Amino acid sequence: MESEYLIKTYIRSIQKAKEKFSNLTIQMYKQDLYYLYNKFKTKDIQEFLSKSYDFLNRIPFNTKKRIISSYNSFIRFLIKKNIVSKNYIIKNFSKVSNKIRIADDKEFQSLFFKLRNEKHKLLKIELLYTTGIKLNELINLQKSNLKKLKGVYFIKIHDRYIPISRDLYSNLINNTSKDKDGYLFVNKHGKQYTYRNIRAEISNFVNRAGTLTISPSTLRNNFILRKLRENTTIEEIAYLTGISNKNYLKKFLVYIQREKIGLRGLEPRTPAL
Repeated sequence: MESEYLIKTYIRSIQKAKEKFSNLTIQMYKQDLYYLYNKFKTKDIQEFLSKSYDFLNRIPFNTKKRIISSYNSFIRFLIKKNIVSKNYIIKNFSKVSNKIRIADDKEFQSLFFKLRNEKHKLLKIELLYTTGIKLNELINLQKSNLKKLKGVYFIKIHDRYIPISRDLYSNLINNTSKDKDGYLFVNKHGKQYTYRNIRAEISNFVNRAGTLTISPSTLRNNFILRKLRENTTIEEIAYLTGISNKNYLKKFLVYIQREKIGLRGLEPRTPAL
């Protein structure tokens, strides 16, 4: 049977099961499956699933959990229809690696270049990438958190002053919510973003740009690595990021040390596309 026909049939089936699948979940599952279909453009369902299975097993679980979840849900649908066997299920999906995930810096350059005409929409990614703040801190940012002191621009979070560029400061003032007392980032209904909203938006940009290693965690981890390469101390990085566990930060030093002698570090990811 043809891959596209079965994907369409699956999407229609979950659209009817609204008590089990939210509209956002349906939208994301559809997006993920068509991403795989357009990547391989294979009509035969067995060949399509074989290529998808091999591809998804090569990419890091913590950066692409959702697309694997979409894929596994589609497989379970096909199993019920007696079209495929359980062998196509990605069984180690739930395993979480202890390794720290990072992205290739070229991925970030590619993302910003490919979406350069929508730079105002990339503010959240740029903010996470250049400051290393936590996702919950980004969600709760307000205009009052933006500070200018003696010509230097900061984001103030609790007792931390995190420096940002003048351009980023200007973009945050001019291209975010106009409500001076409200949240900096709000959805189209004027309500505060949720974790799910932010992750879905980042995932959408990443899929469009084809930069599969970028996620909220790699944005933060790459910030830490860049600071270490600039000879920033562990104490300073702990202050900037709000990470109290310095032993966790010391793990990144292993990557830097191995990098200097030409060895592979923690877990840099550049999957073959």
